[in-house]
Amino acid sequence: RRGCDLGAASACTRLGDLYSSDPDVAAGYLQRGCDGSDGTACYRLASFYESGRGVERDTGKAAMLTQRACALKASLCPKE
Repeated sequence: RRGCDLGAASACTRLGDLYSSDPDVAAGYLQRGCDGSDGTACYRLASFYESGRGVERDTGKAAMLTQRACALKASLCPKE
C-alpha cells in the first residue's frame, strides 16, 4: 500500500488486483493506477464500468478507459 500512497501507479494496480473480492476498494485502487498512467489499470477499470462492478455502470466511461488503456500500450489491448 505504501508504494501506491507514494504515487507508484503499478503498485495501485496490484492492490486493485489484490482486492478483487471487494470491488469498491479494487475500483478505487485501479482508478489511482489509471490516473497514474498505468494502462493495465485503465483496462481493468473499464471492465468494472462495463459491468457496474464496484462503480455505477457507465459504458461510455468504459469505452473511454479502454481507449486510454490502449493509448498507453496496455498489454491486454489487441495488437495493431
